[in-house]
Amino acid sequence: VKIKDKYIIEYALSSFRIKGKYYVVTSRLDQKYLSILDNIYHKYGIDGETINLDRITSGATDTCLSIEDRINPSEPLIITLNDQYTPWDHKKFMKFVEDNNYDAIVTTYNHPNIVIGNSSPYSFIKVNENNIATEIAEKRAISDHALNGIHYWKTADLFLNSSKKLMESDVNYNGEKYLSLTFQFLIKDNKKVTYYKMEDN
Repeated sequence: VKIKDKYIIEYALSSFRIKGKYYVVTSRLDQKYLSILDNIYHKYGIDGETINLDRITSGATDTCLSIEDRINPSEPLIITLNDQYTPWDHKKFMKFVEDNNYDAIVTTYNHPNIVIGNSSPYSFIKVNENNIATEIAEKRAISDHALNGIHYWKTADLFLNSSKKLMESDVNYNGEKYLSLTFQFLIKDNKKVTYYKMEDN
């Protein structure tokens, strides 16, 4: 899909700007589009690799777990959406990460007209007085902190372990294994999960 002569994935990749190895997971893409992704990596100097699955997954958690063999469990991991433009100060986010010792962080923004308790198209994080998450919910407003698609783990094994627990459970939202649902398992294990407000940039 293009907007003003750029593919949406190009906006997503070029605006993220954090250095590291990038994996873009796709499903049953034709070679034409795989080549387009390679060109985008080259254009922006991104160390990128496309993994083209031959199946439809049960959600983002399942999708990301499909490349477990490429993920170093002891290194930090960030998973973000491939359909969003992120006009942010990535250095400020990384300083927040470095200055604190959280196990996992989700980025948020204040969405107007949120009514606590109502259903919503978004996912939300609820925190205690120390800004540590007590709950993350999908499609239900439990606070005014709406997630906007960037997920950070201090080490990838935190993601891998919680994701496997989700996949082995009957927890889902309308049959789909959303990434947000994995954080409930971190919270149950007393991991320090918090949020980073994008409006702080």
